[in-house]
Amino acid sequence: MDIEPSERLLAQRLQQGILLFQSNRLEEAEAVFRGILVLTPDHVVALDMLACIAHRTARYGQALSWFHYALHSAPNDAFVHFNLATALEEQGRQQEAAAAYRTVLALKPDHLKAGNRLGRVLLAMGDAAAAAEQYRQTLCQHPDRPVLHHNLGVALHRLGKPGTAESCLRRALQLAPDYGDALYHLGTVLRERGRLDEALRCLRRAAVLSPGDARIHTALGAVCESLDRYQEALATFSRALQAAPGDPAIQWRLALLLLLHGELPRGFAEYESRFKGAEDYRLALGHDLMEKLAGKPRWQGEPLRGLRLLVWTEQGLGDAVMMMRYLPLLRARGAGDILVACQPALVTTFETLPVVRRAIAHGLPFSLEEFDLQCSMMSLPHLCGTRSDNLPRDVPYVTVPPHIGSRWRKRLEPIAGCKVGLAWAGSGAHRKDALRSLPFDCLAPLLALPGVTFFSLQKDRGAEHPALADLMMECGDFLDTAGLIQQLDLIISVDTAMAHLAGALARPVWLLNRYESEWRWMLKRMDSPWYPTMRIFRQPAPGAWDRVVEQVTAALQKGFVHPSAPSGSYDEKAGVTAGHA
Repeated sequence: MDIEPSERLLAQRLQQGILLFQSNRLEEAEAVFRGILVLTPDHVVALDMLACIAHRTARYGQALSWFHYALHSAPNDAFVHFNLATALEEQGRQQEAAAAYRTVLALKPDHLKAGNRLGRVLLAMGDAAAAAEQYRQTLCQHPDRPVLHHNLGVALHRLGKPGTAESCLRRALQLAPDYGDALYHLGTVLRERGRLDEALRCLRRAAVLSPGDARIHTALGAVCESLDRYQEALATFSRALQAAPGDPAIQWRLALLLLLHGELPRGFAEYESRFKGAEDYRLALGHDLMEKLAGKPRWQGEPLRGLRLLVWTEQGLGDAVMMMRYLPLLRARGAGDILVACQPALVTTFETLPVVRRAIAHGLPFSLEEFDLQCSMMSLPHLCGTRSDNLPRDVPYVTVPPHIGSRWRKRLEPIAGCKVGLAWAGSGAHRKDALRSLPFDCLAPLLALPGVTFFSLQKDRGAEHPALADLMMECGDFLDTAGLIQQLDLIISVDTAMAHLAGALARPVWLLNRYESEWRWMLKRMDSPWYPTMRIFRQPAPGAWDRVVEQVTAALQKGFVHPSAPSGSYDEKAGVTAGHA
């Protein structure tokens, strides 16, 4: 039967409008669809297309109105519900988008895109478990879709299930060998599982397939770094920055790599990128100091000419102790009054420095009129032009007041033999604490040594072994702890503030360092350019703390040279050094 002329005209106009929309000639397309509504006010496709045009041109309220008009005419149209869900997702209205995608799936259970995108929305909402379940359901309908296997792998990885995540990602690559995202995520999973060579192959291939993807180059650079391929890592991070110029996360990774390899000037310059990634970094500060200081100019390294300077700590306690060494240099550069804003535990320690007029605990009020310029303490190496040949390494630069030193001397004098402080765990809030902290049971061979009294340098954890003396409850702050450390013959510590404090006091300190070294301890060095009295014992492989404890135990049995004693001054008969106050 012939189509009525009006129906034929309607079909032609609809086709014309769709072609204009696909050509991104949105104004002309909108005029065509509005014309269709003059002829047929409840035309579902025209209403739906007007909604899509309004959404694409950022008229979001109008877009939702058009979608609702369309659904009033056709409440069970899965196509309109899907376009509504997509618009809501793109507007960041995740809860509403999830509900709309579920409506699509109720109307059409095998809708591939709705099932996949519902999983994506759930993942964006932080519900990785629900996302994984949604991907599994959609896979039942579409078992050979690589995107679903990939997305399920990503969700499982978020859930902390790297083994099953790896299986899903490998299945995606069986179905689509050149699937760049699957190669990227598989490389990330393999890196976290310690299979670095496999990760390297995956990410190299992904980088060839997607040469402009900064994520892939960044991940590849991290793997090269872990494999000690310094030049390749450097080149790869540089390519990542070409793909994403000024990206603070990439600059940060590059900074840590450069510093790890002793490239201090460029490394500290790139380290300043930490302030660009504002939100995550500000949360890490733990206080709102940056906002309060926003109206005060930052010191950029220019001559100070008597100007008053506020220096503020931004990271951990150990970082602050490490950077205290720079404060006397500021006076040499012409600074007037120097104020320090720091963690409460460090206030009295900073106030022992002659150049510091006042230390202020974070969170306490102060007047912006007290100083002219401000800067972060971790920026001082950059602002002072630190190189390997001018690094300030004179120790001690932390001083214990006589009354505190005398109290601890009397406290420890009755204890005979070698006195060794132990710090085996850092703060659990540190994102890499599981790597740097030592399981206490691993220390058993060390604690069994005769002639040694071990002192806990851990708050609230000294009672874990009957042979471990615990005086930390008598330490009110870091200055008290410094007084205790000053009376010990040796400090053995993992990468925590105790190692920094011992080094700043010029006490002998043995650092138990994880395989994946932190930038300040560099690579393959047994000494530290930052602390002349430090000796570093490194894991020969990830997690190999037993080997480190074995080496430390053997070294302590042989004895160690106290920096204040003549060379070779140790008691070979006792198997440990003679104690020195």
